[in-house]
Parts: sequence; C-alpha cells; structure tokens
Amino acid sequence: MVVLSALALWLVLGVGNAATRSNAVQVEPSVVASLVRAAKSCRTTLTPARLAAQVMAKTGFKPTPDGGIAGLTAKQWKTWAPSADSSPANREASLLALAHLTCDLAGQIRVSGVTGDRWRLAVAASQSSIKEVKDVAGVPPSAAAFVERVVGYADFYESGPLLGSGAKTPTPSTPATPEATASATPTASPTPKPSETGGLSSLAKPTRTASRAEQSVQIQRDGFVDASGLRLNGSARVSDGRLYLAAGSAQAASAWASTRIDPSRSFQTSFTAQISNITDGMAFVVQGQGPTALGNAGSRLGYGQDTTDSVSAVKPSLAVELDTWDNSPDGFDPAGHQHIAVTLNGDHTNHRIWRDPGFSMWGSQPLHVSIAYDASAHRLTVWAASATPTAGRDLMMMATRPPLFTYGVDLSAVVGTGPAYVGFTGGTGRTTVTDAQESITRWALVSR
Repeated sequence: MVVLSALALWLVLGVGNAATRSNAVQVEPSVVASLVRAAKSCRTTLTPARLAAQVMAKTGFKPTPDGGIAGLTAKQWKTWAPSADSSPANREASLLALAHLTCDLAGQIRVSGVTGDRWRLAVAASQSSIKEVKDVAGVPPSAAAFVERVVGYADFYESGPLLGSGAKTPTPSTPATPEATASATPTASPTPKPSETGGLSSLAKPTRTASRAEQSVQIQRDGFVDASGLRLNGSARVSDGRLYLAAGSAQAASAWASTRIDPSRSFQTSFTAQISNITDGMAFVVQGQGPTALGNAGSRLGYGQDTTDSVSAVKPSLAVELDTWDNSPDGFDPAGHQHIAVTLNGDHTNHRIWRDPGFSMWGSQPLHVSIAYDASAHRLTVWAASATPTAGRDLMMMATRPPLFTYGVDLSAVVGTGPAYVGFTGGTGRTTVTDAQESITRWALVSR
C-alpha cells in the first residue's frame, strides 16, 4: 500500500495493545473515504473505525475473490451486493455490502431481545451465526476470539487521526441545484431543530388561515380500522390499526384514497409513519394515473421504474420520498445519506431537491411529516420531525421550526388539471431483516 508518512507510521507504531500494533496496516486516504461512506449507511451501529476493524480482522485489507476487501463469503455477497451488476472487486461495493450485512444482523439481534452491545453481537453472528448468538444470548465461544480481535482493532483505529472521532472525515458535497425552470425552482431552508415539546402541540398555523367554510377536510385517519376509502395494491394491507405498505423482501405497495384532490388548489397533509428497520423506504405521492397505479420494489419505493423493469412507473406524479437506503453505488442517491426528496413522474433517480432530516427515519421511533402546497405561489414545503403528533386536527398544523426544504413546482402542470389521486407507496429490496415493515399510523389532509 501507499506509504502515508507520519500518519501511516502512527497507525503502525501508535497506541493500542501489542498484538494490534504488530498487525496494523496503513489505511490509504481513498480507503478511509470509502469506510466513512459505507459506515454512514448504518449509523446506529457502525463507525468508520468499527468497519475498518472488521475488515482488518477479516482480510487485513487484502481483497478475496468472493467478497473483495470486506472478505464476505460468496453467499453473503450474493445477498448484500449493492446491485446485481456490482463486483466484489469494487472496494466501495464490498465495504457497503459488509455495512449492510452488519446492520441487518444488528437489527435481527434487536428483534430477538438479546441484550448487550449490538455491534459486538453482530460481529459475532457474522463469524458464527445469528442462531448461535440467540442460543447463548451473547457471543458464542466459537466467535469470542474474533470479536475481541475486532474490538481491539476498533479501539486502535478510533484513537487515531484517520478514522477516530476527532478525525476530519470527507464532507458530503452540497446537493446539486436542480435546473431552474418556471415550474421547478427549489430553495432550501435551514435544517430543522428538534421540537422542544417532542410533539406537535406548538405547531403554527399556515401562512394564510382559511375560514371553516373555505376548508374541505378530505381525509382524517387517527388510525386505520379498515381499508374503507382506500384502494390497496401490491403488498399494501390494513391490520392492527395501521396501513402497512411493503414488508419483508422485494415488495412493492401503493394505497390511494378514494377521495381525490384538485391539483390547482392548495392543500396541507400530515402523516405519522414508522419504518421498523432499515429498508428502502416509502413516499407520499400525488398522481394522475389511476387507482391501480403501482411501481416497482426496492429502490423504486413502489412508484419508480428502472429501464430494465417490466413494471411501469407511477406517472404523471409528484412524490415526496422518505428514502432510508443509500443507493449511491448504483449511480443515484446522495452518498452516505438517508434523505427526504422530491421526484417527478416516477423518476426515483432524479432528486429535484433533497435533504437529510438529521435523525434516523427507521427504528422504534415514529416520524412525522407535514407537507403544504401553495397553489397560488406554486410552492411545496416539507417539514419532518422525529416525534409523535397529538391526535385530531393538531395533525394539520405546520411546525414553527424552519421547514426541511421548499420547492417551486406547479402541481397541475405535473399531474394534470383533473382530479388527482393521493396516497402512499413503499418498497423493500433484497433483505433478510425479518421485521422491515413500513406503515402509516395517522393521516390527515385538507385542501382549500
């Protein structure tokens, strides 16, 4: 490997136990950048130092034929390769696959109820099996030495200048500004701060307050008792008071309200969602295609289409997607970021504007999203919070905090002038995370 002068010398001769020092290798700057990006895809479990430690213990940063630099088995690579045409020889793809495998194992451990450091237990499962970890409710003896070696490397790299908590890691580039057009000119606002109350009781009213006579309550669901008023497609279902979208592996879903909206009029909508474990994500969609509209699974989030797909995209449409999986190795998605974005006409690869919400969109904590469309100003505004809103009409109030972003768009020019369908889509990819479920627990919409 390339010699890194003082920094590389530190990695070989620096702090750490004797065994770690004797086995340490130089980490090239390009590898550091790849480690940082891959670790960000599983921020609840991984750090760059932890991921580097797993690689060091497995391969010493020397690629293997089956799994590349991460040392995955052929079976693991087949399951966790970022895309069908990815090669384990591609360092970025190999590290990302390892990160996703580790995150999946950590998720399974969380669901199993086994207590302890989930990263260590995930490392143990990767060396033995998830069954063995569950059986002993901890690190199996067969994996103990490997886990300790990984932990030692992690401590070593964490205390260093390249991968440690004090290291300067690559800063993701600012998203490219979409082409300025009369119907699509985005402007960004500061990232929202967490609510002081943790709920929506302090949310402000929209800029213009319509009278009760002017407002038309289209949808008010404080839970889903049944599927009345909804058209469900794909894997969508109503159960246990929730609207479930995609769940499990390679599923696509859509759910459209029977009540349609006039895209030439303003509307406000809010919903509470939960993505139980890391998967591809979901979207709120306004579309003019029809009640059976359904896109493809995985990164298409139930509304999109790839050129190789036999399933058509949902279009004409506008989607506000909640994407929890990083598809940057496939040529789209902001690298290292979960994100909320606007896309048009089912093109899930073209984010007209996006922002990282600043909190994890998957896990046990529900998330709340509010969207307001101002028809006179041709402006779409999106808020997001990791909080549970109060019931009823508090759902219809917008946050006093700055919005996540504002995007200029003429909705009727995108979806047409006739009544438009509104609802949700969702998609999961190839995954072994058994509890990856996307659901909506509350939804309200008002047009005026």
